[in-house]
Amino acid sequence: MLPCSGHLLLHAPSRPARAARLCCQAAKIKPKKGAGGKKGFGAEKQQKQEPAEPWEEEVLAPYKVYYKPNFKPPRYTGPIEPKRFKDGSIGVVAAEEVTGAELLSVSQPLAFLEGAMGSPPSVEDLHVAMLEAELGPAVAKILSYLPHKPSPAAAAGTSSSSSTDDPQQQQQQQQQQVDPTAQELPPSMMHLQPAFWGQVQQGAGGLAAKKVGSKQLMRLLQASCWSEEFQDPAAAQVRHERPQGFIGVWPELALLRHSCAPNSSVVVVGKHMLLHATADLDPGTEVTFNKLGSVIAAPLAARQAAHEELFGRPCRCSRCSLEATLPQETAQQLQALHAAADGEWPQRLQAALEGAEETDPEETAELLAELQAEVAADIEEVDAALAQHLPDREDQLAVLCGAYAAYDLAWQMEEVLAEEPDLDKLANCVALLRIFARGSESHLYTALILHQGVTSRAEAMVGAVQAMARKTQARQRRLAAEMQRMAASGEAASYAYAEALSCRYGMLPQEGLVPQLEQGLAMFYAGLSALSAAQGEGLDEVPEVTRNLTIDGIPVTVVDTVEGSAFAQPGEEGSQEVVQRKGGKQQQQQQQQRGLRVDWLEADVVEEGGGEEADAAEQQQQLLARS
Repeated sequence: MLPCSGHLLLHAPSRPARAARLCCQAAKIKPKKGAGGKKGFGAEKQQKQEPAEPWEEEVLAPYKVYYKPNFKPPRYTGPIEPKRFKDGSIGVVAAEEVTGAELLSVSQPLAFLEGAMGSPPSVEDLHVAMLEAELGPAVAKILSYLPHKPSPAAAAGTSSSSSTDDPQQQQQQQQQQVDPTAQELPPSMMHLQPAFWGQVQQGAGGLAAKKVGSKQLMRLLQASCWSEEFQDPAAAQVRHERPQGFIGVWPELALLRHSCAPNSSVVVVGKHMLLHATADLDPGTEVTFNKLGSVIAAPLAARQAAHEELFGRPCRCSRCSLEATLPQETAQQLQALHAAADGEWPQRLQAALEGAEETDPEETAELLAELQAEVAADIEEVDAALAQHLPDREDQLAVLCGAYAAYDLAWQMEEVLAEEPDLDKLANCVALLRIFARGSESHLYTALILHQGVTSRAEAMVGAVQAMARKTQARQRRLAAEMQRMAASGEAASYAYAEALSCRYGMLPQEGLVPQLEQGLAMFYAGLSALSAAQGEGLDEVPEVTRNLTIDGIPVTVVDTVEGSAFAQPGEEGSQEVVQRKGGKQQQQQQQQRGLRVDWLEADVVEEGGGEEADAAEQQQQLLARS
């Protein structure tokens, strides 16, 4: 089993002093004073309206998108640059020292489809929409910089070249199978921005047209698009929007290479993509991201197969390299644990719970206890086997990420069976998520539940101690030891939550915005639970979720209705608007896209009046003022 003490699971980053300052305290980044003595970043912004709330003064410009529905953050590129690696693939590296939670990019999509909540559009939907939009030369040029899934011929060539041990023969075969649509190296991150190519298109000579074929586009989308079931649910609640499912292409994100232990996170709000570092990065360190989706929580073989299919080469990240050193027997144990947690065990749990009303309660409890013991025993067996081969606990945790489903199930059963669930099992989940999904929505929500659970128990213990009239010396010693253990667990849980929050959203003021995001995330999951319960019971009425807020010192109760239609399949909303931008001129047309809202940005040139350019300059100055 994993260590019981939470502080042993949640290790600090490599630069503890600065990381602790960034993760556990809000960065107090004050705007510089511009001309005229007013707060701002330029004379043209002197007439800007004063913030509605004091905490807004501490919010970096792009983070306004978290709570302002109509806010459009200007593009921003942090200290990152493209690089071609030895194997010929292209990725992104840090151009200078980067601190965990630092904003790396704010990007708009080349193409974006919005579906229903919980039902994102498919790659095929995006493919059709982009073909019907008729790709212009600016978009075609940017697409040439993005990775694409290898063609069947190239994939077959990779397989045949790997079957020979002669390096010269492998090189000859690879040269004979050069893909005419191979990924190009962008000279800089600026070359991924439509505005750059819009200006080139308007200049002397223009931009040569380049046709992107249907098959080529499909292979590119398979390796370069990004899709989730929900836009950021916490920000959506704060913005009073529904977190619809989506799929899109963000060039800066697509250029990143995959790692099974990534060091960056992405949040999408209102089709805007914000990329943050989730660890300290030295100059030249590669910035990586999860490109495999849920497969990242599977053992080595499944991850390698998925990576090979998408990119035509094996994954050589630190986690894969470490797992490849396992003895065959241990690797098989890990695979068996993952398979049971992904199939047999959840089915047995579901069957026991569904049959609880028809069977004897003692029999149901016995079945559940038996399953819980089996899960715990198998986890402990794999853990012991890893301890014999890998002495470093961090290495053990990295390998155990391939059996995350088992730890998640162990916590689920703890919630079902225990009157007071063992929070150490939840801490195990947080520790694993921190490795393969740091800064993700799952990581943040799990860390939040852990933090709230530990805090609640600490408060209850303090209250119980204060209520005791008499305490013997022995009891006082026991209580002191228990309080000390609780304090350590509480500190670790608080740090884990602060780290997850900052890695997802960046450095935010602790007063004002953070509580809103916390409440929004809790509201979202409460709504999903209420809707799931209502659907499970066959209720026709739409469930409601109530939350209590304090606005300007006045208590307010808000009742949110969880709409059942939010889970309707795409196609029920009819015709939606398609937006095309060419050379700065906006054309609007109505198309029937099976109920999907299509936003197409061909050349997002600086708008009239230079407003976006000025905003970008202001944002650049503010971000450079980081602590």
